[in-house]
Amino acid sequence: MRLRVQVILKGEDGAQEYLRWYFSPPTGGEMEFEACAIFLGADPQAIRLRMQSYLYRHWVVLNEPIDFLVAPPPEEILSRGIYYAGASAECLLRAAWEWPGIPIPALVQIAKERGFNKNTAMAAIESLLESRLMLEQVENCYVVGNYGRQLERKNPWR
Repeated sequence: MRLRVQVILKGEDGAQEYLRWYFSPPTGGEMEFEACAIFLGADPQAIRLRMQSYLYRHWVVLNEPIDFLVAPPPEEILSRGIYYAGASAECLLRAAWEWPGIPIPALVQIAKERGFNKNTAMAAIESLLESRLMLEQVENCYVVGNYGRQLERKNPWR
């Protein structure tokens, strides 16, 4: 698993397939990520959240969502997001989870397509950023959940 993470963070050949392996259901005869994580004694959702934080730290920006079907973000993060930013937070967190490094304008557009106006979407994004459930690097948003405050302290540019 560690070697796959290194390939993803370096952007080497196969990075896109490995990222799909972490977040999407298995295709063909390949090993299932969740089974591997459980076998190693880890929580698959915790590993996915950690992966999101690595994508933020290494500023990996994707041009599109990871895949059509992506495992949902942890329920705890969705619940906290709704608490901090209201009903639109769930939509925004799911979109940023599926597309690490999503630009803020694209995030607002997705919220508008799902029935929220621009002001509501921007206010929710600001609340999620203030709560550190989501972090941004030059308008690229990442869902980092519990790691948000730790990552912000380690960032020398803030």
